[in-house]
Parts: sequence; structure tokens; C-alpha cells
Amino acid sequence: MMAFTIAICSNAQNSNKEIIAMRYLSPEIASSSNFKVGSEVKALRVENATDKSLITCPIICKVMQRRKSNIFGQEGYMVLRPLYIETPNKLIPLEHDDIYIRGKNRCNVKFWLSWTVIMVFVPGTGAKIKEEDRFVLTLK
Repeated sequence: MMAFTIAICSNAQNSNKEIIAMRYLSPEIASSSNFKVGSEVKALRVENATDKSLITCPIICKVMQRRKSNIFGQEGYMVLRPLYIETPNKLIPLEHDDIYIRGKNRCNVKFWLSWTVIMVFVPGTGAKIKEEDRFVLTLK
């Protein structure tokens, strides 16, 4: 009985550190965007947090990997690492849990159409953060 109570308390402490992030309004972060691997971008913003002053603050992410989709059907992908929340007064660090985003892979469609005359170039789609995507991040 005692261990069960401790587990609830530790879970409650972690929920105070969790925030929900969503896509930043502008610019759109996609694998086809013109940014370099290793650069820092405002990719997300805080949608919900226990500290209400953090809501709508931008989240700075480091671009760890990025590949554009190509005409041969391979999907685009990105790996973003949330670094910190940018508030007017200070920077609030985040745990480094990477976010993996992928587009649609169309290589299989090309394989099955390869024996027909219709073998056309079916490009893969690029990776981007959609408006309905939500991410759970943890404060340090």
C-alpha cells in the first residue's frame, strides 16, 4: 500500500514538468525548408503547461537530421531536438528527447508499377509538422 502511494506522488511530480507543444505558426518547419542541419529554429510553441505564463512561448529546437523527399519515391524526414523555451525574461531548458517526423514513402508504388507502361515518377512526400500534431515535452 505504501509503494502505491509513492508511485502516485512521483507521477504527480512528473506531470508538473510536462508541457504539450504544437507547431509554431511561422515559418513552416518542413524537410523541404531552407535550414541546415545543426541550426536552431523556432519549430514548436507551448500549448498547455502548469505554468500558464509559458503558453504560446516559442520552443527552440536543434535540427539533428534532415532529408528532402525525392522523385524516386523516398520520403523526407527530420529529427528535431527541443532545447529550451524562449520566454521574455529567460530560457527554460528542456529534456533532450528527439522528435522524429517522416513523410510518405512511395517506393513501393513505383515497384508495383514498374512492369507497366505507366511507370511514372511518383515522388515521396516531405516531412512537416502538421497543425494537429501534439508533442509531450519535459522540463529539466
